[in-house]
Amino acid sequence: MSYSELDAAVKNARIAAGLPAASLFEIASDGENGLDEVEFVDAVIRNLGRGKAVIAVVGDGIREDLISLSTLLQGHAGQRFTFALVELAVYHTSSRPGRFIVPSVLAQTVLLERGVIRIAATVPQDHGIIIESPQDVSTQHRGTRGMSFGEDEFYDVLGQNAPGMADLLKAFVDKAAALDVYAEVLGGLNLKHASPSGNPLNMGSIAKGGFVDFEPSTWWGNKGAARAYNQTVARLVGGSLIERNDGQHFVVRVGNNKMPKLSALLPRHEQAWLDAIQRYIRECLADSAQAEATTSV
Repeated sequence: MSYSELDAAVKNARIAAGLPAASLFEIASDGENGLDEVEFVDAVIRNLGRGKAVIAVVGDGIREDLISLSTLLQGHAGQRFTFALVELAVYHTSSRPGRFIVPSVLAQTVLLERGVIRIAATVPQDHGIIIESPQDVSTQHRGTRGMSFGEDEFYDVLGQNAPGMADLLKAFVDKAAALDVYAEVLGGLNLKHASPSGNPLNMGSIAKGGFVDFEPSTWWGNKGAARAYNQTVARLVGGSLIERNDGQHFVVRVGNNKMPKLSALLPRHEQAWLDAIQRYIRECLADSAQAEATTSV
């Protein structure tokens, strides 16, 4: 379906259900101030063309044989979707009118990069078939690590804004996973590590435009470790370390007070960046353990 066809189908379905007619964007942007319509439409068109979606079966009684569907659907190479079975347990209350509804995910697939055959209608006829076989599909780089739908979408946009960087960042995130670092997409892609207490450590946030903000590493954890980490990154990218809030926060800047680009770190300084992340995590965890021991005493 094209975007306009899907948009019309949604409007017709709402009218048939007795709801006010509303466009896809109006539904998606309800209560969301920062959603850009052009970016939203482009993302939907891109995902429609690639067959990428979240498919969920949700109900108060999920039949057992439906669970096998996740295995069936995930087995189709080239289909980039997340499939989930969500059961809603409904409980009636005796103390007051109403119901308690408790959702539970019975089964959920993850997005796994595979070779994708894509037909490009905008290129000459003799160049119409494009075969994408990401190098990181091999066990040498990626193994079987899955990614969330939001992470997959982030890589798509990053690849458009900074050609070549999506595959480099995927490989980097896979290697960082050996340090128990995980990716979380919240606007940008954040490199995080669980903390013994409080908020998780954040080694930096990569924006869709390909810039990296290292200030989140100074929000939680050991300030000395954060300063050393940012100082190392500044040296790698040929930038400078700037202190803020009386030395409580640090930022890395290059050129005319700009955030460094991801391309300044990857692939040239990949291992040095991983080493800096490992030192930062180790020092923060050691500091937390010492503080906990002191509190116990």
